Amino acid sequence: MGLTHSRGTSNQVLTTQGIAGPAVLRASDADEDGMEVGARISAAFIFGAGGNIEGTYLGGQEWEGSATATSQTATLYSFLSEFGTAPNNGFDDSDRSFNQTVTSYSTFHSAEFNYRRRTVEQYCRFQGSWLVGLRYLRFDDDFGYSTIGEVDNTNNANTLRFLNFNNGVDNKMFGAQGGFDLWWNVIAGVNLGVGVKGAWLDNNIDRHSTVLANSSGPNATPQQLGIEDGTRTSTVMGEFEATMLYRISHSWTIKSQYFVLGVDDVAYGFDLSPAQNLFSAGAVPVSPIRTDSLTIQGVSLGAEYVW
Repeated sequence: MGLTHSRGTSNQVLTTQGIAGPAVLRASDADEDGMEVGARISAAFIFGAGGNIEGTYLGGQEWEGSATATSQTATLYSFLSEFGTAPNNGFDDSDRSFNQTVTSYSTFHSAEFNYRRRTVEQYCRFQGSWLVGLRYLRFDDDFGYSTIGEVDNTNNANTLRFLNFNNGVDNKMFGAQGGFDLWWNVIAGVNLGVGVKGAWLDNNIDRHSTVLANSSGPNATPQQLGIEDGTRTSTVMGEFEATMLYRISHSWTIKSQYFVLGVDDVAYGFDLSPAQNLFSAGAVPVSPIRTDSLTIQGVSLGAEYVW
């Protein structure tokens, strides 16, 4: 199943060419808008007349992207120094760089366990079902920023100055869901269907932020600073799917589908405040974890076997 997802980044400038110069790198430059392929695997077992117990896994997609700005004269300036203005000419580790890079990486997983009850109208032209069950969603998102600058003028005069920042968030959502679907038997062997699900979820969010800089330690030595924190929030999920089935035989069916899933109050890795706080003072980020809506959508082509 091929899926895309919303990124949660912005066009915020991260790097300029020269002090307060033109923008050459933005947060959104690392966005990967392509469709990534994963799997959707379902199994259902008859549980009484008209009833099924079913389980479904969806996921395995990995989205990643990166972008780099380069300068032959080490004149790239970072947002951490307000592009070389605070302080004047920037910091040793994050400014006067030969290259600066932004990266993004995301993964998605979904698992559900439902009881479904089916009904068929008397002429078998239409049929439908309702379901209740449990839903687990996992969305992890990482945002990274790194710089490589001039030759170090502190303790290691033969190495290049550097800074590596990474902010990762893990969204672990679990709760109860309900839904229904409706099917139309167009002609023998061809069915069109739509399905809707909704869930109330508890989102347990973990944030992991680290900054490794060339001279952030004692006596201007390399040191990694980090913080782990988190929060919990309640959220809602909605899912819609449109499906076409073409039945080849009693046992085999070809299945194609459009799928969209939306979740409110999901955290993304793009958050620059941990880097600013850790780099400037080695302090714990005081900013709360920000959330936004997540949209995942895509298409699938697969097969179904019944025995």
